[in-house]
Amino acid sequence: MPLYKHYRVFISSPGDVEQERAVAERIINDASRTLRETIHVCLDVIMWEKFPPDMSEVSIQKRINEKVATCDFFLLILNKRYGSLEQGEPLSNTEREVNAMIESKRKFIFLTYCKAVKEDKKILKDTQYLQLLELKKRLGKNHNALMKSFKNSHDFEEEFTHHLYQVILAEQNHNFKVEKLKMFWSLGSVENTNRPETIIVYPPIPRKWMASDDDEHFWHRRLQPNVFFEDFKAISKIAKMMNLVRAKFKVYSNFTFNMLEADNRAKNIIWVCLPRQRPAINELKEKYPDRRFDIIPRGQRSEAKIRWKNKDGVFFDIHSPLRQYLFTQRLHIDRDTEWSSTLRNVLAKDYAIVARMKKAIPQEEEWTGTKVKEFYIAGIHGLGTWGAACYLDRNYNTFNFDADEDIQLLLEVTYENGVVKDVIDVSDKDESYFQKENDLETVMENVQRFQSGVLDDQSEED
Repeated sequence: MPLYKHYRVFISSPGDVEQERAVAERIINDASRTLRETIHVCLDVIMWEKFPPDMSEVSIQKRINEKVATCDFFLLILNKRYGSLEQGEPLSNTEREVNAMIESKRKFIFLTYCKAVKEDKKILKDTQYLQLLELKKRLGKNHNALMKSFKNSHDFEEEFTHHLYQVILAEQNHNFKVEKLKMFWSLGSVENTNRPETIIVYPPIPRKWMASDDDEHFWHRRLQPNVFFEDFKAISKIAKMMNLVRAKFKVYSNFTFNMLEADNRAKNIIWVCLPRQRPAINELKEKYPDRRFDIIPRGQRSEAKIRWKNKDGVFFDIHSPLRQYLFTQRLHIDRDTEWSSTLRNVLAKDYAIVARMKKAIPQEEEWTGTKVKEFYIAGIHGLGTWGAACYLDRNYNTFNFDADEDIQLLLEVTYENGVVKDVIDVSDKDESYFQKENDLETVMENVQRFQSGVLDDQSEED
C-alpha cells in the first residue's frame, strides 16, 4: 500500500469572486484525483462554505482562522472588495485569515491571484478598494506571497491550473531532497538544545599569504577572517543543506584543539578543508584506525595528497592534477596583473574525500551527545572541497545510507568555465587510474578536447 501525502488548501477571498472560487475548488479536486494516482498526493479543499453549523458561542470566523492555521496552502483571490468586517473588528475577515496563516509559524505556500481592475475616479474613492490596495501593498512586501494577475475566470483557470501543478511538483521534489539529505546528514542529538548541535569548522587564509601582511591595522577593519573562494562555496552549500534538514548549526573558523575539548567535543563536527586543519588530521588518525583515507598536508617540498585504501586493504597515494591543468592553460599570463574573467575559462580536476564517522567517545569522558558524528568535506585543493559539497547537494537522489553507517567516499571533481561541472565517485578505482589522470599526456589530451569543444557558459546552481 502506497503512503499518501495530504495537503490542505484553504481558499480565501472577499465576496466578489464567487466564480473564481468555484473554479479553484474544481481545479484542486481534479488535481487531487490525478496526483493521487501518479505521485500519491492528495489535496483537501478548505472553504468557509463547507464549515458545518456549530452550536458553540465561538464565532464562525474564529473557527475558520483556527482551521487556516493548520493548512499547507493558502490561496487568496482578490478583485475589488476588501471584505466583510465583523462588528468591533478593524480588519476584514479576509485579512484576518491572511494573518492567521502568517502567524501560524508553520511552513506553508502562499498563492495570491489579483483580478485586473480598470481604475477610474469612482473606484479610487471606494473605501473597500482603497483598503484592498493597502492589503496588496502589504502582501507585496511578503516574499512568501507569490502574486499573479488574471483577466477573467477563464484566464484564472489556466493560470491557477499550471501554477498549482508546478508548485506541488516542486514541493514534492523539495521534500524528496530533504529526506535523502537526511540520510547523509544523520546528526546525533545534543542534550543542550538551546545551543548549536553541529559546528562547521573551516581554516581561514593565513595572513602571511595576504598582501596586507604588513598593515598593522588590518584586523581593525575585518569582521570575519578571509577565506578561500572555493572553501567559501563549500561552506555556503553545507550551510544550505543544514537549513534544509533543519539542523541547529554554527560556522566557526580557526578552531584550536583546546577549544574543541572545552566546549564542542560532544557535538557533530563538519570539518571543511582538512589539509590546513592539522587538529582534524591528528584526531582522524587517533580516533579512527580503520579509516580508508588519510589527508597528507602540504610540506616544505611536497604537495598535499590523499592516501586511500583500496578494496584489497592496501594504501596508495593520490595526487591532484590541478596545478598541471592550470599551468598548461595559463602558461602565458602575466602573474602581476589583476584577475581577468578569461582566467576562469579553463578545465581543471581535483580529488576529494566525503566521509561521515561515528564519533569515538573515550570511556573516561562524560559526553552529553548521543550518536554524534564527525564529517569530513575535504579536497586536496580548494576545488576538491568545493566539489565535495556540490556532490552532496546534487547527488542526493543516490543516497541510501543507514543512520549509523560510516561513509567514506573518494571523489573526482571536474571544473569547467567557472563552475563545478561534474563530481563522480571513484572509490573503487585502482592506483593506475589516478596515475594516468595525473600523467601530463592525459592532461594535455583533456585540455585539447576541452578547447576544441563548444561549451555553454553555465553558472553553478545555488
